[in-house]
Amino acid sequence: MPKIISDYHTHTVMGHGTDTARDNIEAALSLGLGKIGIADHAPGYLFWGIRDMELYLSELEHLREEYQERIQVKAGIEINLCGLAGQTDMPEGYEDSMDIVILTFHWAARMADFRSSMHFYQLGGTGSQHIARSTDAYLAALEKHRVDILVHPAKSIQVDLAALAQGCAQQGTLLELNSAHADLPEKEIEEAAKQGVKFVLNSNAHASNQVGQVDGVLKKALRIGLGKEQIINLA
Repeated sequence: MPKIISDYHTHTVMGHGTDTARDNIEAALSLGLGKIGIADHAPGYLFWGIRDMELYLSELEHLREEYQERIQVKAGIEINLCGLAGQTDMPEGYEDSMDIVILTFHWAARMADFRSSMHFYQLGGTGSQHIARSTDAYLAALEKHRVDILVHPAKSIQVDLAALAQGCAQQGTLLELNSAHADLPEKEIEEAAKQGVKFVLNSNAHASNQVGQVDGVLKKALRIGLGKEQIINLA
C-alpha cells in the first residue's frame, strides 16, 4: 500500500497537544517521514491556542536547526475562520514567519463581530442560505489571506464542499484529509476531487503516538481512486 512521506499537521504542549515538538519529530523520524509540520492553534482559539508566539517560533527554529540533517521541521499554525467577510485569527505580523498556514473553524474561536457570531453560532438562520453564507465566508478567507491547507471545513458548520474545493483549486490551497476527522463522506470527497483540488493526508496528531497515523483515511482515499496525482504527500 502507498504511504505518506510527510505529516504537516501535528499539535504539541505549546497549544492543544500532550507531547512536545521534539516528541513529534522523533515519532516522525521513527516512521521514516521526510517532513514534519508543527501547527498549533492560533492564540485566538480560547483555552487551546498558542500562549506565546515568540517562544513557539523560537523553539521550532531551534529544533529545525538541530534536526536539519535528518528531517525538515516546518513551523505552522492552525487559524480559525472568524468572520463572514473572511476574517481569521492569524496573529498580526506573524504570517510571514510560518511555513504552513492551516485554516479551519472551531466553536471556541473569537468571532470578528456580532453579525458573524450570530451566524456561526447558528442563531442567524439555517438551511441553504446559511450554508451559502458559510461557504462564501471561507471563499473570502481563501481569496484575502494566505491559506496553504484547508482542514475539516464542514466539521462544525455546514458548507458546500464542492464549491470550497473549487476555490481551493483556484487559490492553490490543499484540502486536508485526516484521521482525526475521517467522517467526511466518500461521495463528498469524490465531488471535491472533480473540482481539481489537490489533497494532503495529515494526522492532526494531538499526541506523538498519533503522528503519521493516516491508515484509515488513506484507505478511504484509495477506495475513491485518489493517487499520487491528487495527493501531494503520497509515495
